[in-house]
Amino acid sequence: MSKICYTFFVFVSLFIVSAYTLNGGVSYTVETARIECFKDVSEKINMMNYVEHITDKNFEENNLAMRKKKKKYKNRYLTLFSDGAYSISYRSKRNEYFYYNSSGKLIGIELKTITSYPQKSVMYDADGNLDSIRLWLENNEQFVFNKDKSLSSHWIGKNCYNEKGELIMTRE
Repeated sequence: MSKICYTFFVFVSLFIVSAYTLNGGVSYTVETARIECFKDVSEKINMMNYVEHITDKNFEENNLAMRKKKKKYKNRYLTLFSDGAYSISYRSKRNEYFYYNSSGKLIGIELKTITSYPQKSVMYDADGNLDSIRLWLENNEQFVFNKDKSLSSHWIGKNCYNEKGELIMTRE
């Protein structure tokens, strides 16, 4: 009987330890986040692959939907920013985000290269040049690096820090 109890205890212990390890997550320093961000990233994308997105072909419909505070519209999701710019992600291409100015002209493309945490996305300008890279460790923490590999921001919850760990802004 004691062998059965011992075996059961070992089995349960191993199960708990392995579950803890799987859920433990990965922690990053600024330097390890920087290395992860710039691994396998192209400095330029071919904009011929995105020529149909140079201007928002549904500009009027999208503006009307956003004025009505509608985020989902037919085959796409819309996000409006406080400066009048907005982004579109299409249901058929959930790893691509197109950013437009308030006139419907493309200002950037974000490509998600990793879709599970830690998530990585690469931002390119309207000419297809690398602009920045974001690494989400989880929903409430992200690193943002500029194309020159300098840390732009490290968000933890509602607080944003610089590379020295100093609080530089907050969000609501």
